Amino acid sequence: MIIEPDLYTITRGDSEDLNAFLNSDKIELGGYASAFVVSDDFKVSNSGETINIRLVGFDKDLLTSEILSEIENAGYKLPDAEDAIWFGIKHPEVQCKFPIAFLHEPWIRPETGGKNVLILRNYGDKNYLHMHLFDSRWYSHIRFAVIEKNK
Repeated sequence: MIIEPDLYTITRGDSEDLNAFLNSDKIELGGYASAFVVSDDFKVSNSGETINIRLVGFDKDLLTSEILSEIENAGYKLPDAEDAIWFGIKHPEVQCKFPIAFLHEPWIRPETGGKNVLILRNYGDKNYLHMHLFDSRWYSHIRFAVIEKNK
């Protein structure tokens, strides 16, 4: 496991902050991501909780089950779906370096039954929030957001 040296602090905000960001020109939403974040399945905690996100990666392509096992063995927690939004708000420059996947509880797309998770990426000069199939192969250039373990 490759552990990125930087630690990123985010604060879980409220629905108003989330909607303002999603309706801004700071991010483009992919079709599935757009459907998910406006669905009843997308939960916002409104907690104001501050958490530390660490980015981890791997030196080879892996399946989701392998990544989850590595993350669990290292003692990290998985993020919630809303954490992708708060990360994108607070640290938009990071997704310009590499795609950042959030292995939250997968969203099951009603039309297809496919399990999907949020991923932040950059194409050219624009930041995007997309969905990625949960049960798939993940390429080695992707980083995964995990919640920093308590010391």
